[in-house]
Formats: sequence, C-alpha cells, structure tokens
Amino acid sequence: MQCARHPRTETYVRCSKCDTPICGECMVTGPVGIRCRKCAQVNSSPLFKSQPTGLIRAGAGGLISAFVLGVVLNFIPILGPFIGGAVLGYAVGEVVLRAGGRKRGRFMEYIAGGSALFGILVWRIPWLALLTKGWLGIIGLLNPFWILATLAALALAIVCSVGRIRYL
Repeated sequence: MQCARHPRTETYVRCSKCDTPICGECMVTGPVGIRCRKCAQVNSSPLFKSQPTGLIRAGAGGLISAFVLGVVLNFIPILGPFIGGAVLGYAVGEVVLRAGGRKRGRFMEYIAGGSALFGILVWRIPWLALLTKGWLGIIGLLNPFWILATLAALALAIVCSVGRIRYL
C-alpha cells in the first residue's frame, strides 16, 4: 500500500479516523492513535475560549475571595500553613472557575495562581505589625521555619488553585 500524499513511499499504517494510508512523514501521534495531518488538526474547544468579561469577572472574584479567605484564615490558626494553603488554593480556584463561566485555559490558570498568591500574602504576612512597627516589628517572625512554612503554603495554594482550573 502506498501513502496518499507520497505515492512512492510504501506504508502499512492507516489513519485511525479516515482510514487513509499514511507514511512516517504524514503521521501524527495523538491520544487516540495515529492520524493523518488533516484528521489530527485540533479545533479549539469552546471550553478554552473565554470572553474578556469572563476574564475580568474571574479576576475580580479570585482577588476578592483570596482577600476574604486570607483574612479569615488569620483567625483559624489550627489549620496551619499546609491545610490552610490547600484550602485557600482550592477555594480560590473554584471561585475563579465559576466566576469565569467554567472556562479553562492558560489565562484562567494565571488568574487562579495570582489570586492564590495574593491570598497567601494577605494571610501569612503580619500586616498590622508591619504597618505599626515597620520592618523591626516582624524581624522576630522571620525565622527559617516561618519562611519555609509560608513557602510551602504558597506552593500548595498555587498548585491547588491551578489544578482546580486545569483538571476541572
């Protein structure tokens, strides 16, 4: 059997969708098997096409929810940085997903991750001590364990929020 685009090339492979004979140059490997170039063209899904108003709503919802959750987590010290970071990230990701019309894509992931970062900054940085006493007021808090816990909470929050958008 000869390739449909290259008649001088012999092949034993056919497209899994249209059954056209294809050679090694023409084949495209995808999640459902080997296809010809015509059948392998990916049309952009409507799930990834978000309107600017949806992005604005998602950004506003993400920032507001991150701020509120960051303030609330200040009053629940029993959660700690690990569980609190995961809860904040998941909740922010869910709010961004719903406020954006359940659209996905790279911009929505950026919005969710940035909002989670903002929420961790609101939650973990002692703003009252910083505003009243300046940098000298928080020097005692800047020990290595506090910094590592904050970085762990930040990583968990970003992973959970972006994962909520990416893996629905």
